[in-house]
Amino acid sequence: MIKGKTNKGYGMAKHYGFPTANLNRTARTNKCGVYTVEDKNYGKGVAFIMPTLTEIHFFNPIDEPIEEVDCKIIARVKAPNRPYKGILDYFYLGLSTAIALSEHRSDNL
Repeated sequence: MIKGKTNKGYGMAKHYGFPTANLNRTARTNKCGVYTVEDKNYGKGVAFIMPTLTEIHFFNPIDEPIEEVDCKIIARVKAPNRPYKGILDYFYLGLSTAIALSEHRSDNL
C-alpha cells in the first residue's frame, strides 16, 4: 500500500501524458524498486520507490491536481537482467509489464 499526501513536482511527466504524484518521506525505506499500482481514484500506474521519494506515474488522464493517493501494489517489476541505460529503461519495462497485466486481466473477464 502506498498512501499519503503528495508534493508538487515539476510537471515533466504530465507533459508527456503521465500525470504524476510525488510523495516525499523523512524516513528512509529499503523497499526501493518499481511497482505496478492501482489507485481507487486515479486508476493504474507505475510507482518508483526510492529511499526518500516515491513517484507514481498514472496512465489515465487526470486534470485536477493530485493531492492524496491511496494505491494498492499490484506487482513488483523485476529489474532488467540485460544491460540497461538507466531509470527510464526501468520505467518503460514497468509500463510494458503493467499494460501486459491489464490486457491479461481483460482477457480473463
